[in-house]
Amino acid sequence: MTVANFTVVEGKTYAIPFTMTYASDWLSVPQQGDPIAESEVDTVYFYIKRRSTDVVARVTLTDADADEIEWVADGSILVHFNENTEGFGGYNDYELAIKFPDGSYTSMEIGKIFITESVVDTP
Repeated sequence: MTVANFTVVEGKTYAIPFTMTYASDWLSVPQQGDPIAESEVDTVYFYIKRRSTDVVARVTLTDADADEIEWVADGSILVHFNENTEGFGGYNDYELAIKFPDGSYTSMEIGKIFITESVVDTP
């Protein structure tokens, strides 16, 4: 799992790339470091919360909609931001997580996303 920080302007269009690979603590040693194929995943989630302890996420995105999370290659995705960030200015916690077909989950990345308030909102 990695930790990163991003800054976006609320309501503006961004596509942040992520590459997902099996970590060094993955149970199947031969897969460690390999990209995670779309066919090996049930759902990819991206959550934004004001604080990581909040019960309800401000933003929930999934790869069920390519306009939210788009697979571009095995292990590589784009997380799309646009009007879904409006009204959420300030520091926020995010988590990129995977649900596998067996029902298990793993966190791929956690971090901070700073959403800058737009001075013009959505023109």
